[in-house]
Formats: sequence, C-alpha cells, structure tokens
Amino acid sequence: MFQIFEIWNIFYSKKSAFKTKTLDTKNFQIPFEDFGGDGPIIHFAHANGFPPKAYQKFIEPFTKTYKVIGMHGRPFWQEKPDSKSNWHEVAQDLIDFLDSQNLKNIIGMGHSMGGVATLFASVKRPDLFRKLILVEPVFVSPKAIFFFQLVPNFLSKKMNPMIKGALKRQDIWENREVVFESWRKKRVFSKWSDEVLWDYINAGTKPTESGKVTLSFSKYWEANYYGRLPKVWKALKKSDLPMMGIRGSDSNTILPKAWELWKKYRPDATYFEV
Repeated sequence: MFQIFEIWNIFYSKKSAFKTKTLDTKNFQIPFEDFGGDGPIIHFAHANGFPPKAYQKFIEPFTKTYKVIGMHGRPFWQEKPDSKSNWHEVAQDLIDFLDSQNLKNIIGMGHSMGGVATLFASVKRPDLFRKLILVEPVFVSPKAIFFFQLVPNFLSKKMNPMIKGALKRQDIWENREVVFESWRKKRVFSKWSDEVLWDYINAGTKPTESGKVTLSFSKYWEANYYGRLPKVWKALKKSDLPMMGIRGSDSNTILPKAWELWKKYRPDATYFEV
C-alpha cells in the first residue's frame, strides 16, 4: 500500500504546532486544522476515513515555506450520510469553506477522495486555486465506474470490496492502547512508524459515553463514499490549472491504466511515481 507520509522527502522538512479551529458558517460550523507555517496557503483535503491530523508528519515539512490548513469533512460534524452525501458535496463544502475564509488563489492539495474533491472544486471555482497537487486521487477507470453504477445498492454492499471492508471494520475498543496493539499488527500499517500510527489513532478515534473509544470517521460514512465513486475524467479534461500528480509504485488506489489515462488527459502536468 502506498505510504503518503513518505512523499514529503520530495519537498522540505520542519516541525510545527497544530491547532484545531472552528469556522462559523450560515448553517453549521466547519472545524479545520491550522497546521501552522507562513507563506502562500495550502489547503490539504483528507482522504475517506482519514482525519486531517493523521497527516501531521506528512504536512510538517510544508510549513517551512507555506501556511497549511485542512478542513474536516462532513463525517466529523454530520452524524449520518444522506442522499446528498456524495463526492461533489465534499467539493462544494470545500468551496464554501474557502469562501468563508475569504481565500483565493491558493494551492489545493488532496489525498485520495480529497484529491478528487479538490479537482471538482477547482473546475467549478478556478478562481480559488492557483495550482493542484493530487496525491493518489481516486481516478477509477470509466469501465469500472460504469459497472459499479449498474449494480443496485443492495448488491453493491456485497460485491464492492471497499464497501465490504469498511463495514467490517471494528469500531469499538476498550481504549486507544488496545487500538494500537491491534492496528500495529495489520499489514496495511506495516510501513508506518509508531509515531505516525499514534497520530492516526489519536485523531481517528474518539471517546464514547461508556468510556470506550470509537472511530471519529464512522465506517458507515466511509462505506457511503465508497458506494458513490464519481466520474472524474470530464472534470480532469476541463481543468487547466497547473497540476502535479503523485502515485505510489504499488498503489491500489490509482491503477496503472488510470495513471496512463491521467497523463493522456493532462500531458502538461508534472508526475511523480514513488
């Protein structure tokens, strides 16, 4: 599995303090992370199932040259998904957030679902962005999207391995130490340092009323997004902002055919495979 936390070696290095802030909006409050730094603004959009603070070690180096912020997606402040809870809503939330902050001409960086949401937002409101950095965006081939959209919802839970995996996740533990012991043994985290894994656990779990801990990004939200994989290729073709694409050499998020199709749609972009 691709390790996003290794990408920073391409860029810079620095430590910084992180603060959680809340933004007053018309209908709700959107919390966001202020990762610190000084300079041009980067907005970092997190992946499905990942809270922003899980990326602390990845983001730290950028604060040497940039100010980095990261909005929390709806799973952190809306209890349950509804009929509107798709990837385009994530993009619209990002637009609303940046408008509320009076931000324009920023660098939009996103991982996985966050990369797709950043792309969608930039096509709808190109004035908000000056360049895009898309890390392992979920660019699913047109044929695969067509297949998934043919499958009824009740069958997709059984046939889509991402939905099945999300719904099978354990989501109650006695405490965070138990979570660490369990996740430390999992293959998916085998390349993560203890420090990075603890960042993910501390940000990715929250206490329950019974004194135990549960996922802060619920598995039902995670499964919801996996069940609503978007069509990205028209948006990619419409985008004309400077773009960087980053993929892990053993990625299971953006497969080789989709990677080559991306290059075909945007031959002017800069690409890294790490």
